[in-house]
Amino acid sequence: MDKIHSLIIFAGIILTTNAYASPVEDERMYTYHDQVLETILVKFQSMERELKMLRSELKSQKETSKRKLEAVAGELNRQTILIQKQDNQIQSLKKVLVDSDIKPQKSSYNRSQEYTRQHQSQPLVDSRDTDERISKKKRETQKRLLGIPSTTSPITSPVAFSAHFSTNEVHLTSHHTLVFDVVQTNTGNGYNKHSGSFIVPRAGLYVFTWTLITESSGEICTNLVVNGVNSGYSYANGNWQQTTSIEVLQVEQGDTVLVRTNNYSGCNQVGSITSDKWRRSNFSGWLIG
Repeated sequence: MDKIHSLIIFAGIILTTNAYASPVEDERMYTYHDQVLETILVKFQSMERELKMLRSELKSQKETSKRKLEAVAGELNRQTILIQKQDNQIQSLKKVLVDSDIKPQKSSYNRSQEYTRQHQSQPLVDSRDTDERISKKKRETQKRLLGIPSTTSPITSPVAFSAHFSTNEVHLTSHHTLVFDVVQTNTGNGYNKHSGSFIVPRAGLYVFTWTLITESSGEICTNLVVNGVNSGYSYANGNWQQTTSIEVLQVEQGDTVLVRTNNYSGCNQVGSITSDKWRRSNFSGWLIG
């Protein structure tokens, strides 16, 4: 703006001076004026270009700032959502902890009267013993929520078995019960190595698992059978392939559990099941609660 103002003042001075010149001087003066005006025009054009460049830079900076603000806003929104999720998780955990605590029973009787009645007939009880019992109950509740067996009610008579083949099982056919004849564990005496059946000695939740190893080009399809009903499935196909299946089932006392080949027409039941001192095909189960 200072440059423009100076040029306008300078042009005004020249025009004012021209009013008192002679004709010859007028011609020279007009020529000079034309040169000055042309110079002024060039200056104006140069400043116009500078203004355009400044406008372009400002526009570019504005767009860059806008993109940065949008990126910051997006990140802020993402962080807000993440914080909200964490708050929800914290509230859920708090609810679990609150629900797991043992709350005192509400009572409508007069507390002072009950205190007087109890302490007339019973000796004073140390409050520390009461606090210890409550803490113990809380610990047992938390263990139960986490799936840790309670120490106040342990399983006094565990049930578990594990058996494997003594040799390879060959000439397999459909609907054939697999007899794992070498018993490693039979706590509770539920497994029969002659029939391959496990007779449930006590009702409860059990884990059953069986592993089979096929020889070259073998295809073996088996089921875990409970009282004649298929309750688990296993498939092995290929050269020296091992397959392991695990089922967690609620069974009753006297139920019969075994592993046998299925009679599905799509399974060839070819090859043999391998079991030796390096590789064992086995059948196991145990009571968990």
